[in-house]
Amino acid sequence: LVSTSGWLVVFDFDKSLLDWCDTDVFLFEQLAPHLLDTLRELWSTKKFTSWNKLIDHMLGELHNSGVTKEQIVEAFYRCKLTQASVSSLQLLQDKECYVAIVSDSNTVYIDTVLQASEARHLVNHVITNPAEFTVNGQLRLSPYLNEPHGCSCPHNLCKGQATDKLREGRGKTIYVGDGHNDFCPCLRLSRTDYIFAKRDSSLHVKLMEHKIEATIMLWSDSQEFYHLFQEVLA
Repeated sequence: LVSTSGWLVVFDFDKSLLDWCDTDVFLFEQLAPHLLDTLRELWSTKKFTSWNKLIDHMLGELHNSGVTKEQIVEAFYRCKLTQASVSSLQLLQDKECYVAIVSDSNTVYIDTVLQASEARHLVNHVITNPAEFTVNGQLRLSPYLNEPHGCSCPHNLCKGQATDKLREGRGKTIYVGDGHNDFCPCLRLSRTDYIFAKRDSSLHVKLMEHKIEATIMLWSDSQEFYHLFQEVLA
């Protein structure tokens, strides 16, 4: 049996802990579907240097179209974690793991979803981009980091750096992710660590192209990663 003393578990948020949803796309689908084409077009033209800056701009467009703070919060109260995701967090708490979210989303989205899912108390630490509502109700985003950091991650957040800090003084690590920006932290893990990668995701593809020390396990939905936690932490 594997000792769970000191385990660190790091989750990406969109399409990982929140396995069925990309929060940025969800918000516009729910409140302003007419802006989705603009969002995709601006990203494809690379007019904005980061997704974070693009979403901050698009949240301004959302505000200009009449969407209120209350509507945004209400939308994310409908965007809940699955029961299997909540059960996973509860299992990790029972096993005395330290649970963190490292995400290129933002504080408002993540905190609202966790509160709506009655799961905020099951997460020890959240590393993401700061967000706040202005006095007139517009949601504004800021970057978590403001300087380049010499890897393939976006300038505003290096998940490898963030995970390294979380790992200091802790034991083995389980990293749960799906995106290309989840690859950097996976490169830093050792042979006693685990990567739970979403099957057929961009992370899965990149992992198959490189020699990785950590043990790779695959999942398709939150029910599957719940069973992986049961298996590894038995």
